[in-house]
Amino acid sequence: MLRKFLLQCLVLALPIAVGLGAYTWWNRAYFPAPRLTPNIAVNEKVDRIVRHQRDGADVLALGSSMSLNNLASTPVLAYFNGQRYVNAGAWGIGAGELIQFGPMLVERLKPRTVLVALSPLDFIKGSRLSPQDSAAIVRHLDAPKPAVGYVRHREAAYYLRQMELNRIRFDDPGNYEYLGYDGPGAALLEVPAERREPARYAEVPPTYDKLKQERYEAFARFARYLSEHGVRMVVLSSPFREGLTNEAVHELFQQHHARLHGILDPLGHPLLTADDRSWPDALYADASHLNRDGAEAFTAHCLAQLKDR
Repeated sequence: MLRKFLLQCLVLALPIAVGLGAYTWWNRAYFPAPRLTPNIAVNEKVDRIVRHQRDGADVLALGSSMSLNNLASTPVLAYFNGQRYVNAGAWGIGAGELIQFGPMLVERLKPRTVLVALSPLDFIKGSRLSPQDSAAIVRHLDAPKPAVGYVRHREAAYYLRQMELNRIRFDDPGNYEYLGYDGPGAALLEVPAERREPARYAEVPPTYDKLKQERYEAFARFARYLSEHGVRMVVLSSPFREGLTNEAVHELFQQHHARLHGILDPLGHPLLTADDRSWPDALYADASHLNRDGAEAFTAHCLAQLKDR
């Protein structure tokens, strides 16, 4: 009786399993990375490095969406001509999270230079990695086969849901969650004016008192870590759009840059800023994230300052 029941269950489940398998295979280009952490962008970026970029990097970009979206690959590749470049930027890896996320990649990819694009917003909040998250990232980076991650993190409903969402994330640069990486790993936005989210576009820059002391301290620890390991960090300070810029914003950047100089200068890490020109609203997807043309201009403008250093 039990054997007959189990056989019936198998027969009834078979069409569902075949259907799901066929659907997954058809959409395999959108299948998500293993659920290492609650941060989808971190999962995708770590898995991409494991699959395609684990052989090392001469230049490594780290940071939040400021590095992911605002740091254009073409000017970086032109400046660091012939050097291997990996952009490991991901949502939420701001000033306070670099010391958690960065060493895991620095120790494995062995870069000589680390690029970090930052905004004052990175000193307010981020997506903190728990010890369990960090352990899962390390296990995936060190696993002999990327598929092992799916064995350790078995959540079928999550993968099916994220696979659907990735059809937009991977293909639509007009979506703010765009993760259609170029060769090095940047994801440059192309949000047309009619698709801008009004609240994001009008977001008012913070005042200096909103920037958190503990996040500057965490950033300073990461800067010292790189210096102790013989790695040069180059920091690019990303501006807000011109329409939001006023005297208060100028004062914010003056105080913020002075604080960064105090951390970076003694260690020999350069700070590159965009203060000496305006950044028109047309270059932006929202208040602080640049579209492709803006990211290309911002990155080239900052790296040009390195020629004298």
